[in-house]
Amino acid sequence: MLLAMLTTHRHLALFRVGTTRPCRRQNFFIYSAGKPSSLEKLPTCTRDLERVLHDGSPSRRPPETGKMSRLHSVRSMGLLCQGEEEFAVAELHLYPDKRKRKVFADIYLFLKSAGKWTSSRLPILHSDDPDDAWQLCIWLTDTVIPVDRWLCWIDYDRGILFHDVFGAAATV
Repeated sequence: MLLAMLTTHRHLALFRVGTTRPCRRQNFFIYSAGKPSSLEKLPTCTRDLERVLHDGSPSRRPPETGKMSRLHSVRSMGLLCQGEEEFAVAELHLYPDKRKRKVFADIYLFLKSAGKWTSSRLPILHSDDPDDAWQLCIWLTDTVIPVDRWLCWIDYDRGILFHDVFGAAATV
């Protein structure tokens, strides 16, 4: 079993408990140092699983559907408090769309008030310079820091991406 403190903000800390055998699993906990102190397990982030045969042959079985636990990239996870009670945990993945020559941000977001994980694909605003899109394609998050109402994903070689995790119609 592996225990790691991933990040902190104000009175909260985000922990991960992971296992590697028999299969990889992750559980996330929020520790509050407020009065009284508490430890809260976050729900598992799932993604819809739909498997279909892509070799062109007809399938004798219907596609498999269901829920599957999602493994988070902990290097790209951030924590942001808003007031004493509300908080958000967010994870960023970049998705290049080579056909449209654009790069999108896939944001996996847990809001305490909602009590569940959601995901969205947002456009990344950048110049029309093809080198900007290329730099985003090779992005590697070095750290995530909270600033005011924003989470900031930082690649020391390529820059900063900002996201207002509590905003209604946010972009990156």
